[in-house]
Amino acid sequence: MNEAPFSQSQQDRQLISEVSEGKFNMLDQFYKTHKSGFLKWVYKSYGLSRSESEDIYQDAFEVLFKKITLGKLDNIQANLKSYLFSVGKYMIYNKFKKGKTVNLTSDQPENELNKLEDVQMLPLEADEEEQRLEVVVSCKRDLSRSCQSILDMFYAEKKSMKEIARLLGYKNEDVVKSQKVRCLSELRKCVEAQLKWS
Repeated sequence: MNEAPFSQSQQDRQLISEVSEGKFNMLDQFYKTHKSGFLKWVYKSYGLSRSESEDIYQDAFEVLFKKITLGKLDNIQANLKSYLFSVGKYMIYNKFKKGKTVNLTSDQPENELNKLEDVQMLPLEADEEEQRLEVVVSCKRDLSRSCQSILDMFYAEKKSMKEIARLLGYKNEDVVKSQKVRCLSELRKCVEAQLKWS
């Protein structure tokens, strides 16, 4: 008898667990799986260009990743896709507040947009969220230059482990993976310490 496939919540818990252990295969797959749908949703709902949509997706994904590494999504109620889209929507609204006008298409059902507002997690408080992200950025600056390079290349530039090893002169991709786990561990400890005493 075949096992029933993982439900979304089970997949989410496994993804969160693997990231906390320094394993990122599921996270990479999550990034690729939802990118196209996110970009189409942003274009259809808000009329943003592909370049703007990709920037927002990258920023929203980084928030998702940081939340996972901080352990803030361990008991998440909704699925990670909803959280990702909610973060994206929140960023878009902030963008519009700075001068743009929302361009909702008439054929976009309002209830589809409102579904994302029902997610019970975002934002905690805009100031609190901003403070946490500032702590992450500050801690990242305190990491060694090699750690900063590895994390930037992997998460911002989406380079492969093999490519990072070649560019930074590491023996092989396994060494880079080991270094990345150490760097993330240092980052998490720094963030947790600063938030505890803030």
